[in-house]
Amino acid sequence: MPGKNRAPKSDVTLYKQLGQRMQQARQGAQGGKGYTQEELAKILDVTPITLSRWETGTRSPSFEMLEKFANEVSKPLSYFFEPEPQESDYMQILFKMAKDLDETDLKEIVEYTRYRYQRWYNEHRNTEES
Repeated sequence: MPGKNRAPKSDVTLYKQLGQRMQQARQGAQGGKGYTQEELAKILDVTPITLSRWETGTRSPSFEMLEKFANEVSKPLSYFFEPEPQESDYMQILFKMAKDLDETDLKEIVEYTRYRYQRWYNEHRNTEES
């Protein structure tokens, strides 16, 4: 029977979401420096192809391997299964992260926010005038 060993569609979607989160975690690990697939595969004692398959959702890691992966990229297991933040959640995330920053870092964030707002404002103003 063709397709007999295929995962149900809902599992495929879950694998893809898991894979995207794994890739994001790998790339953001080590304080943002990240790992290449080759570097992390060596640490996890798997092939780079295996890691690539996890990240594309073609295959799924075992629970034990996901736990090892999570520890290496300094993420809790829940990170891989949480839904992506919605736009309205970004302010909460920003406030939650900002509370631990010192005043210099907060000033940098404010300056960057002003810069982005000014850019957004100019783009929208120019669009409305056209």
